[in-house]
Amino acid sequence: AGVRVVMADGRRYAWARDPDLAPFVMETAGCGIAEAVALYAQADVAVTPDSGSLWFAHAAKIPVVYWEGVSDAKAIMSEFPLPPDRYRVLHQAAQVDCVPCGEHAAACDWSYKCQRNMPKDWFVSETVAGVLALAGSPV
Repeated sequence: AGVRVVMADGRRYAWARDPDLAPFVMETAGCGIAEAVALYAQADVAVTPDSGSLWFAHAAKIPVVYWEGVSDAKAIMSEFPLPPDRYRVLHQAAQVDCVPCGEHAAACDWSYKCQRNMPKDWFVSETVAGVLALAGSPV
C-alpha cells in the first residue's frame, strides 16, 4: 500500500511528482480546513516547510519531516509539541550555502534559493528517508 504522506502545495516539489512517490502524496493546497484535517487524519507522515502544517500534524498525531529553509527549525520546533523522535529536520539551506532567512534577514532578497536550487537527489533521498524512518515510529 505504501506510506501516506500529506503536505501543502506538494506538487510544486520535484520529489512529490516522482512517479514512485506521487500516488502516496496527499495534497492539501486548495482544500478547506475540514478536508485538510481529514487528509492529515489519513496520513502516516506530514512533510512541510511551514509551521502551520505542523499543528495539523500534531492534531492528527502523526510525525513530521520539516524542511528548514525559510524558517529557522530550531525556533519553530522548540515551540512544537512533538518529541524529537517524532520529527526529522532537513537542513536544506545548508545544501545551497545559505542559512535560514531569520538568521540573516533574507540576504538573498527573498529569492528562496534554498528551495529553488535544492539538489534534487539529496532532497528526494533525505525526504524519503525521513518519511520512511518516521512511518514506523509509534504514535
